[in-house]
Order: sequence, then C-alpha cells, then structure tokens
Amino acid sequence: FVDEAGVEFGSREPMARKNKDVGKLLQVSRHKDLSLFFVSQNSSNIDKSIIRHCDVILLKEGSILQHKMERPEFKSLYKDANEHFDGIGDDKKSYVYVISDYFEGLVKFKECEWFDTKISKGYC
Repeated sequence: FVDEAGVEFGSREPMARKNKDVGKLLQVSRHKDLSLFFVSQNSSNIDKSIIRHCDVILLKEGSILQHKMERPEFKSLYKDANEHFDGIGDDKKSYVYVISDYFEGLVKFKECEWFDTKISKGYC
C-alpha cells in the first residue's frame, strides 16, 4: 500500500531508479498474485507505468476542478463519477466510485476501525 504515490513515484521523474523499479515490480506482480494499492490526489502526479497496470480504479468525489485538471484518460472517468456523486443525499465521504472490468458504480463503505488520521499524514 503506497499512500501519496505521487511523492514516491512522481510523474516528473519517469526515469528515476525507483520509478523504473516499481515498473518492473508491476510487470511481475500478477504472476505472484500480489495486490498493490497506490493512492494519489491526482492522476497526473503518478508515473504512467503505475496507471498502465491498474486493474481497478477507485475515485473519491472530485474537487471543483478535478475533472478539468486531470490526465485526459481520467477526465471522463471523473465526469461520470461526479454525476453519480451528485445523486447522493448521504455523506459523500463514505462512498467511492469503482471502475473495473467487472463493475462500475458507487460503493458505500465503512472506515476501518484501526484508521487514524496520524496514519494518513506521513508527510506532515
């Protein structure tokens, strides 16, 4: 699980050693039955090799300019997702929009019991 993947595997350093190494890891991860999770605030922050290997994309509700500032491949995904988010009367923070070969739509979830904001604030 890599939170803030854009910091570790940034798109502005595509030939950096760590970006090349994660690209190699992704190429063999399926053969090893590994599930890798990368989290980023914006797809343009992450090295393209990570995006190329995605099997599932999870989107939270986009910010006001999210669908306009994303990579072209993600603009329409955010547009579709935001249409679904607009129809929610609930707390939108407990939803995620899922895109995969087998399912596309909103999923409601419950935060993990062990989750703490200190865990997700590693770069503070």
